[in-house]
Amino acid sequence: MKDKEFFMLLESYESALENGNVASLGLSQDDFLDIIDYYEDVFDGKNLTKACEIAFGQYSYSAEINERYIDALLKEGRNSDALSVLNESPCQEKTLISLLYARVYLYNGNFEKADECFSVLTDFNGITEYADTVAMLASDCINVKNYRLALKYYNFLLEHNAAGSEVYSDIAFCHDTFGDFASAEKYYRKYLEAYPFDDTVWFDLGTLYAKNNLYEQAIDAFEYSIALESTNTMALHNLAIVYLNLFRYNESLKYFEEFALLEPDNPLAFAGMAESQIGLKNFSAAHYNYTKALEINPQCNEANFGMLCLFTIESYLKGDTAMFISRIGKIIKTDPSWLYILCDIFPELKDNDEFIKLLISAGKINK
Repeated sequence: MKDKEFFMLLESYESALENGNVASLGLSQDDFLDIIDYYEDVFDGKNLTKACEIAFGQYSYSAEINERYIDALLKEGRNSDALSVLNESPCQEKTLISLLYARVYLYNGNFEKADECFSVLTDFNGITEYADTVAMLASDCINVKNYRLALKYYNFLLEHNAAGSEVYSDIAFCHDTFGDFASAEKYYRKYLEAYPFDDTVWFDLGTLYAKNNLYEQAIDAFEYSIALESTNTMALHNLAIVYLNLFRYNESLKYFEEFALLEPDNPLAFAGMAESQIGLKNFSAAHYNYTKALEINPQCNEANFGMLCLFTIESYLKGDTAMFISRIGKIIKTDPSWLYILCDIFPELKDNDEFIKLLISAGKINK
């Protein structure tokens, strides 16, 4: 928490800024860094960049000021301005400047040039001194979706025992993008050992388990996430989906209903409720909720597909075999996994020759 003395400093700075005479205050580098930290904490990007610009004008030789200014410019998407600042900088911390160049080149999409700039660290002994900057560079790689390079830089930190626990979740995410389940799980778990109350990462871990059909582990992780943050609608949604996959429709419906209470304008909440109600054979309620989802968003794919499924069930119950088989063909083209729910609702379909022949001909099951 900032103290009274800091807010007096901030008031003096903002008043001087308005009058165009900040230089007359004689602010120290630490004063500027406190002001920069404040604007960053309150997410005031415009004033953050302005404070960095003024600080750079007075302390352009400072490594810290250079780094904060470049970071602020990159966050605003001012890549060319960041490059100009570096070209003009008198800072003698050449290793840091090279890493800052790497960040700028990375955001410009010049990954090869960025990696060349990073290579200054290869034979450098004091890695810890630049660990935070390398971690930021790796995080930048994630932002531009270059996960291979991100892992290279994170692994560099790991190899030099310079990686803080806070980067483990990003490392896990990168491994997840490459389908490396074991490594992703390992680093999510390592992160949660250090930060056990991070509901977002419990959600990420649950999603990892769900994608790999480890549903019981996914349930545990999502429930941890929700226990830590009851309004985590993504965790509520994904937990409900897991219960759908397990054909546990009452639990699924419960979490979709909680999701709908938190996001009453989200069509996915009502489409999910409807699918759960199909599983419970409450078809009129399912129709109502699919209709509600489509009122919110007529283009909701889940609701439109759900209506097709409802009409398919209606055809089956009426004994309209031709229409039933026709609609099953459409379902197979869209989402054949839904047929598992259909067979769970109507187990007798497993003995329906025409239905089974259709699945065989579509290559969805073996003879």
